[in-house]
Amino acid sequence: EPRVSAGSKPFGIGFLAGAFAYANFLFFFERLGISPKYLDNQSTLYFRAAALTFLTATFCLFVYIKVIRADAKERFFTPYLWSNPKLFVGLTVALFLIIGSIYWPPAHRYVDTQNLTLADWLTALGAALLYFGANLLQRHTRQHTRQAVIELHQKLHSKSTA
Repeated sequence: EPRVSAGSKPFGIGFLAGAFAYANFLFFFERLGISPKYLDNQSTLYFRAAALTFLTATFCLFVYIKVIRADAKERFFTPYLWSNPKLFVGLTVALFLIIGSIYWPPAHRYVDTQNLTLADWLTALGAALLYFGANLLQRHTRQHTRQAVIELHQKLHSKSTA
């Protein structure tokens, strides 16, 4: 199997995932109708928002891993995405550790998190889906660059004249 080169990274691991995570942080306060501007960074609301931000970033990174694995493939949704059992186990363990850090009370004092609601989980998943969509759009536009379209046009017309 060919490995993905470092130069072919879709949308980047950092900026876009971080932007979605931070937007979800701000959206958390918007949903509650409060301003984060003067919120004490030791309050339970702040810890809950931080846990949501971490969860959103993690979901985006999970999506990023899957996008990178499928980058060299013609189609995105292939059995190849799940062909590495070690990766699947690693993602599952990571998810359980995150859930433990969010819902296990003794962990709260070490990682400064609070329990999340269903709405919080849904916004984290929604942000990850938006991140996924942005990566698919970037993948599609990279495969249909002007140069690729010109080459395809020349290839099709050379076959029709032969």
